[in-house]
Amino acid sequence: MKAAIGKPLVSGVRRECGGGWLANLNVDRSDPFFYDHPLDHVPGILLVCGLLDLVGHASGSPGPRLRLSLGFPAFCEHDDPVELVATPSSEAVRGRWEVSAVQRGRSVCEGWIGHLGRPEPAGVPGAESENAPIRAELVHRVNPDNIAIGTIEERDGNRSVPVLPPKRGHFLERCDNGTHSAEKLIEAARQATTMIPIEFGGHPADSKFLWLSVAADLPHGVPSRVPTALRFGHDHGRGSRYRFLFELVTGDAVLGRLVSECAVMTAGTYAALRPKGAGA
Repeated sequence: MKAAIGKPLVSGVRRECGGGWLANLNVDRSDPFFYDHPLDHVPGILLVCGLLDLVGHASGSPGPRLRLSLGFPAFCEHDDPVELVATPSSEAVRGRWEVSAVQRGRSVCEGWIGHLGRPEPAGVPGAESENAPIRAELVHRVNPDNIAIGTIEERDGNRSVPVLPPKRGHFLERCDNGTHSAEKLIEAARQATTMIPIEFGGHPADSKFLWLSVAADLPHGVPSRVPTALRFGHDHGRGSRYRFLFELVTGDAVLGRLVSECAVMTAGTYAALRPKGAGA
């Protein structure tokens, strides 16, 4: 089954008197990308992509770099609608939007998104290569078309995973539009956040993962033909909570950075936390 381009992520986009913007998040539980497998909550990557869409509506043409910092303070449930909010920051922080996804009057995702910074080179094109996707169980994907990273590589004391191009017709291909999109790079970092505790932290593959936060500083306009990878070191921490720093690289050139945090728990602990849930 292909993870095809689906329905628009947001609808009812409207502007407030104070310059802010509102929209409704469209949650389609049949979507083959966001709902790759059954979930008992709205996935965090759908909230992120929805907020990026809303800020795109609000700000128009993107700046040379995308910067964001988002946290997930609560589960987003399937029972109630989700409203997306984007409010311009003060004049002192031009191009930055305070954003939130609100359900039942509380934030389920909040932080800021900004198109900021100065133009930077698009990177050094590298040789074309065919990278095998990482094993599906390491990134909790069922549909192989939804795997965003390749197998682990080791070089000069660092580990890295290549960022894979999406299949034709995939949601992330729409986002890319000929360049490496923020949506694809954030999803790649999210999958790596799941993979590392399993592969290097000793957690079983059926562990449950709560995505706690993501921050990014990424370039716009790097052509899709430029091969990229997420580079990370050996010191990831241990236990149930992890924080990862990923460098977005092409060859030895660093194009951007992402920071991703997660909590890991056993299936039994998650079942006690979410007694009505179907798993995550």
